[in-house]
Amino acid sequence: MGSKFTTEFTTLEDFYINGGTGDKKLVYRTDVITKYPEYPIFEGERYVGLGTKYLFVDKDYEMVTLNEVLVIVDYQPTGSSNTMFYQYMKYPKGFIYNRITTMRYSKSTKRKFIEAIHYISSCIILKRSNFLKDSPEKLLTLLAVPFGVALYLLIRFKTRK
Repeated sequence: MGSKFTTEFTTLEDFYINGGTGDKKLVYRTDVITKYPEYPIFEGERYVGLGTKYLFVDKDYEMVTLNEVLVIVDYQPTGSSNTMFYQYMKYPKGFIYNRITTMRYSKSTKRKFIEAIHYISSCIILKRSNFLKDSPEKLLTLLAVPFGVALYLLIRFKTRK
């Protein structure tokens, strides 16, 4: 559900930066969405966060907003929302791509810091020790290290069998 749009035009990022909440159904014209890079494919992985492409689109376009229900989603117990910790373990390369892209293109320092925390946890999962070298936000990433380690430990706790 979430909050309603309060303006006729916005970017997805601006909607959330300005306090918007909840899932939104995004409908893009094919000629717009195909202008931007395809989602990368990582060997052994099947997931890359969809939000990366939306960040690219946000740089060039605003959305026309609509406060009407377009779809009703039936969240499944085994669906993405309920298995996120397992996905972090299973698809760390895809998540690293998502985190680096968001740190590079987001306007929000808060969002970049959250992404740096997640980036560190994914690097730990992959045993990447050169995480600082690859980060587009080196200072934020350095400041996020203790939180990234804590997130990694939480992920391991939540996914233990």
